[in-house]
Amino acid sequence: MTTDDIILARQGPLCLIPDCGEPWSEKAHIWPSGMGGQPSTYRADNLVGLCRHHHDVFDGRDMHGRQRMLRQLMEILRDTQAASRAPA
Repeated sequence: MTTDDIILARQGPLCLIPDCGEPWSEKAHIWPSGMGGQPSTYRADNLVGLCRHHHDVFDGRDMHGRQRMLRQLMEILRDTQAASRAPA
């Protein structure tokens, strides 16, 4: 299973940001890979699917709204992780 398949199964085909509605087209690191990065930063559990605009915002290439978006993303990830741990 590819990282794209895992992200698609976890969040569906749309950008993870609420009310965006665009399909995700880029994989964003939750914890940055930095210069060269560590192998663990490329694991699927450290990646989310974002549209190009929200990936730019998240990575700081478009600073408008970055802090707000980071808080939203962390809340979504926390909820997703809690749901995956809940008993079926």
